[in-house]
Amino acid sequence: DVIKPKENFNVLTYDGTGSSNAQTAPGITGGVDFLWTKCRSHDSKQHILVDDIRGGNNNLMSDSSEAENSNANRSITLGDNSFTLNSDSGHLNESGKTYVSWMWKANGSGSSNTTGDINSTVSANAAAGFSIVSYTGNGSADQTVGHGLSKAPEWILVKNRADDDNWCVFVNSSTDTNLNNTSDATDFLRLDANNATGDDADRWNDTVPTTSVFTVDTDNQVNGSGNAMIAYCFHDVDGYARVGTYRGTGNAAGAPFVHCGFRPAFIIVKQVSGAGDWYMYDQEREGYNPNNDPLVANSANDEGTDDNIDILSNGFRLLNTNSEHNASGQRFFFYAVAEFPLKFANAR
Repeated sequence: DVIKPKENFNVLTYDGTGSSNAQTAPGITGGVDFLWTKCRSHDSKQHILVDDIRGGNNNLMSDSSEAENSNANRSITLGDNSFTLNSDSGHLNESGKTYVSWMWKANGSGSSNTTGDINSTVSANAAAGFSIVSYTGNGSADQTVGHGLSKAPEWILVKNRADDDNWCVFVNSSTDTNLNNTSDATDFLRLDANNATGDDADRWNDTVPTTSVFTVDTDNQVNGSGNAMIAYCFHDVDGYARVGTYRGTGNAAGAPFVHCGFRPAFIIVKQVSGAGDWYMYDQEREGYNPNNDPLVANSANDEGTDDNIDILSNGFRLLNTNSEHNASGQRFFFYAVAEFPLKFANAR
C-alpha cells in the first residue's frame, strides 16, 4: 500500500491565545499520537513532547535532561485529528507568541508487547515506520525490548522519564558503507546536547536492533532500574520517510544534495562525527526556498534566520559551508518525512 504522508505526519503553525486553544491536524485521522511543539517567536521556551501512551499531561523536553514534567501549565489533550492546549504557558500557548507542532500518528494508547526480555507497551504505525515504546528498566545487561515495527529501527530516541538524565539516541549509520563510516551500535548521541558521537557499550550493548527488538544495557539513560522509560523508534519507508547520512564537502558550490525520493515536510540534521546542534526544518513555517529557517532540538532559542537548505521535490540541498551542515569530510545524520511522494511533488 502507498503511504499517504499527511495521514501519518503533519506540520501545523498556530498563534498562542492564552486560553483553551483547539488545533486541527489536517489529514491525520485515527489519532495525533506523538506531538512535538516549539515556540518560534521567543527565546527560553522549551520544546514540549507528549504522546498517547504517557498522556498529554506528561511532557518531556528535547532541549533538557529533566525528568518528565506533569505541570498543569503544560497540559495538552490529544484528539483523533486534533489537539487542544489547555493552558497559557509560554512554552505552548501564550498570547502574542507563535508556535509550530510536528505530529506523528502511531496507534493510540498502545498495547502490551511481550517480545523481548522486558515487556513493553507499544503504539506502532508499522506501515509508516514509527512506534512509541514504554517500558520499565531493570538495570540489567543485554536486555531486549519489543518495538512493534516490521523493520529494524534506524533512529531511536530514549528518555528516562523518572530521572534527570540525558536523552540517549541510537543512529544506525554503519549501514552507509559508501561513506566509510566507523560508527556501530556501541555509539550514541544525546538529543538534549550537541555532543559528537559517544562510544560506550553500556547503552546498546553493541547490538544492532532487529525486526522485533532493540537492545539496552545497564546505563540509566536507557535502562534505569525500576524507572519508567520511553522510546521513539523510526525507520526508512520508501516514498515516505528516510533515515540516512551524508558527508560534508566544506564547499558551497559543491554542497551536497541529499536524495530522499520525496519532497520533505520535515527534516532534522545532526553532525555525528563532531559537535553540532540538531537542526530542524519544515515546509510550513516559511514554505519557500531559500528561506527555510531552523529551530534547534537541543536549544530553547527562538527560530533562526540562517538559510542553510533548499527543500526540493526529491530531497534537500545544502546551501553553504555552515560547519554544522556541511563541514568538509564530516558525517551528518538526517531524518526526513515526506510532504508528497516524488511523483506528486512540484519543484519550489
